[in-house]
This record gives sequence, structure tokens and C-alpha cells, in this order.
Amino acid sequence: MERPAPVSPSNEPPSGDLERGVAEEWHKLLGRPVTVRDVGFFELGGNSVLSMRLIRALEKRFGRRLDMRSLLSEPTVAAMASALRDRRRVG
Repeated sequence: MERPAPVSPSNEPPSGDLERGVAEEWHKLLGRPVTVRDVGFFELGGNSVLSMRLIRALEKRFGRRLDMRSLLSEPTVAAMASALRDRRRVG
């Protein structure tokens, strides 16, 4: 699987409930707090297996599903939260 290009972090913390929720799910999977909204999932140690687990965790928590293509093209807390906001509820 091709890895996305590194993302340049802005050093701003996650803002809003959705971004904070995405950051919490990353923390559970990566085992480290996520304090920057524009850091990339793969830069923090994410991999393809964790990506699939993240997709399921986000769907369970928010009732919205990201696909792998979205996760790869939008690998930051801020971008994933925005993509989830734009998705319709599943089920």
C-alpha cells in the first residue's frame, strides 16, 4: 500500500468535539496522545492494520464511515473530522 506524503503540522491542538473525538480514537490505537490537529496518522506510527481498526472505531463512535481512500488522502485529525462531518450517517 502506498503511503501518503508527510503532512506539515500546524501545532494547533484538535478543536471541537469531532476533532477531539478523532484524536481520542487515534490515541487508543496508537498508544500515545494526539495533541496536534494537522499531524498525519502514519507519521505517528499508524499502519494498514491500524487504519482498518480506525475506520471501524470511527464508524462505531460517530455513525459515519470513512473508506481507506479517504483515510489515505486525509490522514490528519482535522481532515478526518471534516470528512466525517460531510458523510451521511450509516444505518
